[in-house]
Amino acid sequence: IPKALVTASLADVGFATSGETNGVGKYNLQMIDGSGRMTVSAGGYVSQRQDVYFSGNMTLDYNLNPQNAKIYGWVVDAYTGEPIPNATVSANWGMFMTEQFNETMSGPDGSYDLALCDGDWYLDARAIGYGGQGEFISLNASEVMLHNITLLPQSGTIKGYVKDGVSGLPIEGAAVAISG
Repeated sequence: IPKALVTASLADVGFATSGETNGVGKYNLQMIDGSGRMTVSAGGYVSQRQDVYFSGNMTLDYNLNPQNAKIYGWVVDAYTGEPIPNATVSANWGMFMTEQFNETMSGPDGSYDLALCDGDWYLDARAIGYGGQGEFISLNASEVMLHNITLLPQSGTIKGYVKDGVSGLPIEGAAVAISG
């Protein structure tokens, strides 16, 4: 695919490099060793990303799928029905360490649309002050699906301390996450 944007990044050290493919779809990036991510995107195609350990000279080939389906709708508050602007709406599908994806932000009226390819997708929406909402959807080729998303407002906070189990001293910088 000519003019595809290819990006390699190492988030831990803040390093990234990008380039475009040439007329026959070939790219060449200079990279440093480390664990990072490759991202490939081109107009009219579903983007792809892959977690990679970069080491020495490598060849990584990508096959992008044409965007041939679309999902659109509105992101709204579950209680009030009011639109939620600036919500992140993303769609992902993939196996192992490579996935196809597209994402967008909802507009001032809560509307969103994503151009995708046919297949099974995990659709996820998130907004500041709201809990996330995720679900699986299936799209057929040429399908245009209306799908509204409702988000629940966050109702409270969880707080506490993380301490060393032996000494009882606080552990600074410990990661705490909510899942499920």
